[in-house]
Amino acid sequence: MMKPYSLRVLTSAAITTIGLLTATGQANAFSLTGATLSVAMECDNDVSALVVGKNPQGQWQYAHDAAGDGSGGLHYEIYGMGFMEDAKYAYFAINAYDMERNAGIDTVDAKGKTDYKIGWGDLLISTKGQSMAKNNGNIFGIHFGGNSGGVSQIGLYSHVTAKSVTKNHQGFDSIAGVLEHGQKSHVIALDEYLTQKGVKDAYNTANLQQKWSFSTYLKNQSLEVRNAYNSAASQQNWNLETYLKTLLKVDQLAYQQKDWNFSQYVNSLPLEDKTAYNNADSQQNKSLNDYLKTLPQADQLAYQQKDWNFSQYVNSLPLADKTAYNNADLQQNKSLSDYLKTLPQADQLAYQQKDWNFSQYFNSLPSADKTAYNNASQFLNKELTFEQYLDKQSSKVKTDYKNGDQTTKDRIKNELFSGAQNIVNRTVSAYEQFKQNAQAKADKINGNYEQFKQNAKANVDKTKTAYEQFKQNAQVKANTINANYEQFKQNAKANVDKTKTAYEQFKQNAQVKANTINANYEQFKQDAQAKVNKTKSDYEQFKQDAKNTVAEIRAPYDELANNFQNTLFGDLSNEQALNYFDQQGSNVIQSGIWLAGIEMLSLEQLMQAGYNQNQFLGSQTIAFRIARSKYSPESIPEPTAIFGLAAIGLGITSGKLRKQNQLD
Repeated sequence: MMKPYSLRVLTSAAITTIGLLTATGQANAFSLTGATLSVAMECDNDVSALVVGKNPQGQWQYAHDAAGDGSGGLHYEIYGMGFMEDAKYAYFAINAYDMERNAGIDTVDAKGKTDYKIGWGDLLISTKGQSMAKNNGNIFGIHFGGNSGGVSQIGLYSHVTAKSVTKNHQGFDSIAGVLEHGQKSHVIALDEYLTQKGVKDAYNTANLQQKWSFSTYLKNQSLEVRNAYNSAASQQNWNLETYLKTLLKVDQLAYQQKDWNFSQYVNSLPLEDKTAYNNADSQQNKSLNDYLKTLPQADQLAYQQKDWNFSQYVNSLPLADKTAYNNADLQQNKSLSDYLKTLPQADQLAYQQKDWNFSQYFNSLPSADKTAYNNASQFLNKELTFEQYLDKQSSKVKTDYKNGDQTTKDRIKNELFSGAQNIVNRTVSAYEQFKQNAQAKADKINGNYEQFKQNAKANVDKTKTAYEQFKQNAQVKANTINANYEQFKQNAKANVDKTKTAYEQFKQNAQVKANTINANYEQFKQDAQAKVNKTKSDYEQFKQDAKNTVAEIRAPYDELANNFQNTLFGDLSNEQALNYFDQQGSNVIQSGIWLAGIEMLSLEQLMQAGYNQNQFLGSQTIAFRIARSKYSPESIPEPTAIFGLAAIGLGITSGKLRKQNQLD
């Protein structure tokens, strides 16, 4: 068997600071928050994990691995991991029993066959906390030396494809095997524990009793308790109807009366009171029309007359008054044209002449007057020459003009002009006088027409005034009848209300009796419920006492079992570990991109960074740090979502552990 390499030799070529750098030197800050760091033996003798951010203690955070969970003895024991980031570095630490002794490597024997030793696997980092199977090819890892992996250069790798080599070594070939071994080796069966402690019988008895049903509990009680419970259980479920049947008939009737409606109450009254109520109820609801039918015909007619319109009133008048009104109603609305038709023809003509124009007047003149006016008008308008106008004069005028001297001629000429002017003026003046006379006649006729209409309107107004008085008298009679009707209904309502008031008092009295019965019923049920509750409370207390006994006996055992199982894989629960690793463990690097070496730290340097050496039981603490170098996403093609990871170093010797069957 080869001598193991020392840690100094293995790490002497890996003291440079690790970083992820671009070709241009540009860099970005990173963080490992949320990442899962995991390390395991090549044969899964022991496994530990730390979830960054899960258990912070100041800047540092620690993951404690279960003590004694590994196989093969203390030489293969991992006690836990530590991690811390500050502004410049990320620090990592693994605490183990004697990591340096386990730095064995695989060798080739004389026949050329590989002799697989049991050594450390690689530190694998899933930055997203996802399972190895899901994230394989996009994880980071630290290679520490000559194990069965697919890479040889010590340092940090990206784009790591991890694999399991457990089948090449003696030991567990899956994480499930580690879990099963830990449980079988370190957690004895509960039955064995109880037997060792001498409490098996007490535990089994209490465990059985805490599962007893209520009926089972009741069967184990005294006859008196069973009978009391059964009776109370029945009574607490009695409905009111069942309870009422236990009361006197008079109490049952009193309880029913609280629900009686008014009709039921009325039917319970003596015949005289019931008849009086029914009559009053009918009267209070009697319509006015039905009430009027009970009055004399004269009162019914008087009530109807308040609604008569004027036409109905006129038709009720004596024939002479009705005829006089109708004539007057026609006359007050007669037009002037219709009125004129009733006048003599001379008056009608005189009324029309007020509107005659000069032409109409002129056409009414005698022919001689029209001819004289036309000749004079034409002469004055120079439509006739003097000679033509002279020719239309009398023979005497024409002879005098022909026989006279010049003076005579001038005189005749002037006389003709003056005469023509006089004829025209006289005709026009006669027209004006004619118009005035016609207007005077028309004004007289208009006055007679207005007086005619006023007289007719006076006769109509007289009839209408009589109608208004008739309506007022009818309304007074109707008001009296309405008042009598309202009083009639009020009297009936008063009788009805009296009966209803008596009904309300009856209901109140019945409700008081019912309330007393209800209160007695509720108390009856409460008493039964109290008896039932007490028995059930005793049952719950009995079960709780048994449960407490079971819990008290089992508590030390559960504490031992849970403390071990909860730390079997460090920060990962058993279920998380089975999901995180693949079936064989994925504990070495198959392939990847080499990024940089790792820098070792002494325990003193680690403590200067704040590491608490009292966290773990192991005698060795192996520490590393990496610079939080900056990088651009282009420096790492995949996965681009890993913003914080620069590098993680873990200095572990490259030697291997011996096979289990070769151990001391």
